[in-house]
Amino acid sequence: MAGFNHSHEEVAFDSQRNVDLRILPLGRLMPHSQKFMNDTLQNKVNMMEGRIVGFIDRLRKTTGVEATENVAIPVQEPTWVAGQICCDSDEGRLNPTSIELMGSLLYSEGSVAKLDVSRLQNYRLYPGQVVAVQGVNPTGETFVAMDLITKCPKPMHSTASQQLQLSVPTPAKFRLLVASGPFTTMGDLRYGPLKKLGELCRQEKFDAALLIGPFVDVDHPMLSKGSIDISFEELFQSEVGTQHSKVQNAVNVLQPPMLGF
Repeated sequence: MAGFNHSHEEVAFDSQRNVDLRILPLGRLMPHSQKFMNDTLQNKVNMMEGRIVGFIDRLRKTTGVEATENVAIPVQEPTWVAGQICCDSDEGRLNPTSIELMGSLLYSEGSVAKLDVSRLQNYRLYPGQVVAVQGVNPTGETFVAMDLITKCPKPMHSTASQQLQLSVPTPAKFRLLVASGPFTTMGDLRYGPLKKLGELCRQEKFDAALLIGPFVDVDHPMLSKGSIDISFEELFQSEVGTQHSKVQNAVNVLQPPMLGF
């Protein structure tokens, strides 16, 4: 594994293939014609090809990135390629100078190019890992990486419209009242407009009321002159809280958080 300035994250095998797994009773052996952990070279090639092409397809669906260029074709403009991480030595230990990228048979004819990761701020790679790389390949021999994608983002969870209709019953007509403050007059702090708004909600039978602050003008004369003998929080709880309790049985009051009141 080769890494630089990477964050600790889980490394998992990414496969979308349907695999038939069965548990054999203890003591039952496989047929004698089968060799344990043995596979043909063609099957290995097909598996590697399927992983790379499958990664490219999922990347296209989730991000729109088309990583279908040949990894070993000279290109001067930044482009996206995809392939499997390899090591240029028999030991198989990666370091920043021994990383190679092997492309798919479909898009790169199985070509291999040296992968220069010196321009990446952070990365985490291991042999056999399938990745997508953006960069340039001036000579066709070394692909200079500028960006790296190691896994496809998971699709956003969504609920079918039929399930929403079954699970969340809604009235035929939804009436929402939206009101924006200040809810006080410049002559007092009794929240007269807010009280009239509460009466309107009870009379018109709105399903919900969205109250957007500020509930009082920051330049209100009584605040700037210090004409009140209680704190701002006490005033808000006394006046606004009282009005809220009067209408909460008739309408759902929504009040987004505000820095002021």
